Amino acid sequence: MRTPQRLARIAGLLYLMVGIGGGFAEIVRVTVYQAGDAATTARNVAAHAGLVRAGVLADLVTTVTGLLTAMARYVLLKHVHADAARAMVAFIAVAAAMMSLNLAHQFQALHASDAAYTNAFGAAGSDALVLLMLDLHHHGYLMTQVFFGLWLLPMGYLVYRSGMIPRAIGVLLMVGCAEVSMILRRTQKRPTKPARPTAA
Repeated sequence: MRTPQRLARIAGLLYLMVGIGGGFAEIVRVTVYQAGDAATTARNVAAHAGLVRAGVLADLVTTVTGLLTAMARYVLLKHVHADAARAMVAFIAVAAAMMSLNLAHQFQALHASDAAYTNAFGAAGSDALVLLMLDLHHHGYLMTQVFFGLWLLPMGYLVYRSGMIPRAIGVLLMVGCAEVSMILRRTQKRPTKPARPTAA
């Protein structure tokens, strides 16, 4: 028999895994991706191929555990407001699908750094392709965060109405949804770091 306390502990553990996996994946992104610098980015991907694969795995774990977290919270909070609980899960489900598809760009960046691509397109062409794939991943990731941010609104509302934990936490969650507008503004601005020339 599932009790609210047990479900709450499970949801908390899953959310901790989201934080750990997401944090590691972000470290990987910062390590390998240099906006506007194709040569450096390609070298980083080639030198840290194992780390890139680990980052993809971490993102997958984050995606799955995030979805499971939302499902556990749905069971906990659906009695408060069923529509809000469904909206919470829907936002996470959309984000999870987008995140999973977006990871293909990281895998393609790994392939583009292989010798086969260098032989076919030259060093400059191969480097540019690696950067293009990670540019696409970067902007796709930002768009995914929109939906990860939007789920905070129904989540905060449910927490506020439930009375299970202090209402201030619910208010903070709803305020956190305002981060979405900041993310949207960031997507309007492409990184301005100048590209470095690469030898063919």
